[in-house]
Amino acid sequence: MRKIKYIISKHWIFFISVLIIGIIVNIASVIVDPFILKNLIDKGLMQKNFDIFYTYSIYTVLFGITIRLGFLAYDLLTQKLKNNIVKYLSIRLFNKYFTIPYQKVIQFDKGYFISRIYDEPSKIAHSIIDVLINVTIYFITFSTSLSIVLYLSWRITIALILIVPILYFLSKKFSPKIINKSKHENKEEAAIRELLGRGIAAYRELKIFKLLDFINDKIDSQLDIYLSTFYSRVKISKKYQAVSQIFLSIAEAIVLIGAAYEVIGGRLTIGELFAFLSIFWKLISASTSLISKVPELSKLIGYIDRLLEFELMAKDVTKIHSDIISVDRVDFDYNGKVIFNNLDLLIPKEGKVLITGDNGSGKSTLLHLITGFLEPKKGNVYTPNLDKTSALLTPFNFPPGTLKELVGFEQLSNTRRKLFEVLIERFNLKDKISSDTYHDLSEGEKRKVQIVLTLLKDADLYILDEPLSNVDNISKRLILEQILELTQGKTLIVILHEYDAYTDMFDTIFNLDNR
Repeated sequence: MRKIKYIISKHWIFFISVLIIGIIVNIASVIVDPFILKNLIDKGLMQKNFDIFYTYSIYTVLFGITIRLGFLAYDLLTQKLKNNIVKYLSIRLFNKYFTIPYQKVIQFDKGYFISRIYDEPSKIAHSIIDVLINVTIYFITFSTSLSIVLYLSWRITIALILIVPILYFLSKKFSPKIINKSKHENKEEAAIRELLGRGIAAYRELKIFKLLDFINDKIDSQLDIYLSTFYSRVKISKKYQAVSQIFLSIAEAIVLIGAAYEVIGGRLTIGELFAFLSIFWKLISASTSLISKVPELSKLIGYIDRLLEFELMAKDVTKIHSDIISVDRVDFDYNGKVIFNNLDLLIPKEGKVLITGDNGSGKSTLLHLITGFLEPKKGNVYTPNLDKTSALLTPFNFPPGTLKELVGFEQLSNTRRKLFEVLIERFNLKDKISSDTYHDLSEGEKRKVQIVLTLLKDADLYILDEPLSNVDNISKRLILEQILELTQGKTLIVILHEYDAYTDMFDTIFNLDNR
């Protein structure tokens, strides 16, 4: 029940409303339709009373129209409920994603997280509402139908009651297996999406280095695993349905024979027989539907477990914040490769520090440690709170939006608006403020926009990783001068690859090659 509550907790009133409408419409069709049919035959047809027959025929048409309109309202409300839950779950998990430690995030491709944040919740929301509402409706329909057939003929109904314990036993036997298979299936589906995402992203590299056969083999192998798991889950579900329906077929045969015996014995009228059979087929339909929904419900519980596991990826980390940046005897490795061993670094408040070193020396890794996105294996890192830190880290991934939207121009103070206008003027971006930052800008313009975003945030610590890359030579010194001017009275850390011409602009140069 806790797992179900996780899905519908924010929409339970809407859910209950849709459920009530569904129950009313379905129960009305179960109760009213057979008794109209009984009177139509017994009082109209059998007594040759055309007026009664005509009246009940009109009732049948009006009732049919009302029921169909009721089902239309129910279907539309159900779809709206599903949409609301998809939105709620996707936004909830999207925000939860940002509480997952960055070290875990970089272990997976973006396709993996898209699957976990949108695909899985969407699949669950659409299915769980159908299953929950339908199981409830089918159960009430089954109970109501059973009560009516008992009223019409208790002798025949005994055959149905005997079959219920068998169906319950089958449900208990198969459900745990389906849940486990469903969890494994969703895991492997996310893995294939991640693999496909990485392959698609590496379009150029696969063609240049002739790696298409290699990635094909990997995808082929992963598809085998996923499809085998999918088949295994379907196989168990189908076995359950087949065995259950065999027992229902036996019950059907017994009931039909019993009904004929009751009519011949004079204990059922022709109208009651038609009414009984009408309700009986609704009873069988409800029973069959309940049987088919048990594997679905079990599968969905497995899927919900996956969502809960995603939330458990989040980790609360207690950070020690300080105005003075201190990297104290830090060890860090990535995928078994040692990056830092007993690293020490002290940056005073308002210090201007240039970080240098060869490729692979750990410059960008150091910035990720200082900003708290990576955690040391050993030692401590003391830095200002991320709220008071502004950083251009590479690779820089633009969120969707224009430059004006990303800086939140409408919410900026007058001082920050003036700073924004100064920066875009000096960086020659005035005609780019309404351009899509990802698609419409050159690489040099993108780098300038990244610097604008970084400098526009009011922070105590500014960090810029290769701010001059992709920038034309004429603009480089101008940009660096702007960075230093606008970070006066603040702490500044910059990584530069070609730094010889700019060493005079910094208080301290920290070379990671000499650590």
